Amino acid sequence: MNADEKKVLLLVDDTPANIQIMNAILKDFYRIRIATNGAKALDLAGSEPVPDLILLDVMMPGMNGVEFCRKVRADPTIPFTHLVMLTSHVNKELTIAALDAGANDFMNKPFDRGELLARLRALWSHVTIRRRDRSLRIAETVSLGDKRFVAILEFERQRFLIGITSQSVSLLQALESSQLPPKVPATSTNRNENARENNGEPS
Repeated sequence: MNADEKKVLLLVDDTPANIQIMNAILKDFYRIRIATNGAKALDLAGSEPVPDLILLDVMMPGMNGVEFCRKVRADPTIPFTHLVMLTSHVNKELTIAALDAGANDFMNKPFDRGELLARLRALWSHVTIRRRDRSLRIAETVSLGDKRFVAILEFERQRFLIGITSQSVSLLQALESSQLPPKVPATSTNRNENARENNGEPS
């Protein structure tokens, strides 16, 4: 798989050793971007290349993983992506807080390489389906918009033609009702005089 075909994965952890381990596992399957704190990760989440998946540690100084999730989900400029939390301090309250903040999955440290890759593959399939559905909705919206636009044009065309027809009828009615000199009906006397004039006879 070449670099252009790989999905982008944002790896967030404040421990260099953890980053090295995860990078070694994932680099053959993903284009890895690395952040060592929540603030830097937030910047990378909204910049090109936008990550398809985010893998982050929960316990970090400054902005922890839960707060990071909340900010990502609340920012409309950051495209939707799946987030996987990693932690060695699992408890029920933390899990609930992470899921409520927008995390899609939760894994314990130390993690199994095969399980990590399988979970990421499963999440990526969900991302693909979500983006495909979104593209279909956009296409349907555009198609509906085109149909409405065509209908509006047709309506305006018909209204224009009706306007022209109405103006033409009004003009004809005005011409017909205009004050023209009345025609003098042809009488027998007039007809005789016209005949004599045509024959060159004096009247």
